[in-house]
Amino acid sequence: MTTTPLTSAGADAESATTGWRPTLKVVVAAYVVGTLAFTAVGLTYLHAGVLEGLRDADLDVNQWFVDHRSPGWDDFSLFWSHFADTLTIIGVAAVACLVLWRRHEWRWIAVIVFGLVLEAGVFISVNHLVRRERPPVLTLGEAPSTFSFPSGHIAATVVLYGALAVILATATRSTVARALIFLVPVGFALSVGFARVYRGMHFLSDVIAGALLGALALITVLVATRANYPRPLEDER
Repeated sequence: MTTTPLTSAGADAESATTGWRPTLKVVVAAYVVGTLAFTAVGLTYLHAGVLEGLRDADLDVNQWFVDHRSPGWDDFSLFWSHFADTLTIIGVAAVACLVLWRRHEWRWIAVIVFGLVLEAGVFISVNHLVRRERPPVLTLGEAPSTFSFPSGHIAATVVLYGALAVILATATRSTVARALIFLVPVGFALSVGFARVYRGMHFLSDVIAGALLGALALITVLVATRANYPRPLEDER
């Protein structure tokens, strides 16, 4: 008995409409767990007396950057700070999803959309529950109205560009090419993280927490969509 590959428009539509429901359930569960976990970590770090030395070291990093600012680094940090702004992230994600939609790549669209939704949901909730004030140093530019922990800029950068790297890496079998592809989002994340600390918008610990949040959100949706968006049979040959 021969199985017909899922190449019809009807099969594409079925794949697009059936995969999002179970994926959404995973995302909701991950949001609850992530919010509780990051809130607990944030409040512990912020208020535990035994961690006062780490908090002082956090501030020392910001003050060091303030004392060593220069016009060149100011411009560098401004570019990378804007690079991870909300409008930029949304714009890049929209263009990527449009390209993927034209190619009927429903799973990858779900990875980007659900990944950013999960990251943003946990970030907003934790940010307002922990309510960590931004570093008490001279900032470059106007600080956002949100609180400091965790860094939403770095979390969104990890999710979006990490997802794009995974998508591109699946298009090649070259180990070298894949390694080079994954170096790109790593470089982006390091640059954005540096920019946010350099400009006095975040503590180093905020950036680390944001990177961890972004990585966990991306891994969650990659695992969920792999289970809920099975590949067409012709891709498995």
